[in-house]
Amino acid sequence: MKNMTDEELKEYLQEKADKSKFHLKLDTNMVFNAANEVGTVNILNPASNQYGIRVQTRLEGQNKVIYDSGLIKPKQYVEAGELKANLKRGVYKTQSTVTYYELADSSTKVGETAVVGQLSVNN
Repeated sequence: MKNMTDEELKEYLQEKADKSKFHLKLDTNMVFNAANEVGTVNILNPASNQYGIRVQTRLEGQNKVIYDSGLIKPKQYVEAGELKANLKRGVYKTQSTVTYYELADSSTKVGETAVVGQLSVNN
């Protein structure tokens, strides 16, 4: 296994997601004016998807979930969200776990992928 750049890893993970026939549109740059305010997350579960999705974001190298979208059904778009952590001003590397669920039974997980990105807290 070789070390990948962030861009190579992003492309590799996106390629894996594309091959699995699961679809989503996820802005990899989350922006918050302050950690305790609603920020921009931009997550779309397109109509072409047959599964519900849930996005859970962690800071790179940490296990604590700092953002959780909850279940997003096909044709739903989440523009804004709140952080579950009080982060200081700065730019952070993140890893978002995208989990796919059966629509008929949202407790039945059918797949999972990871997306690297960044989170900015401006104040």
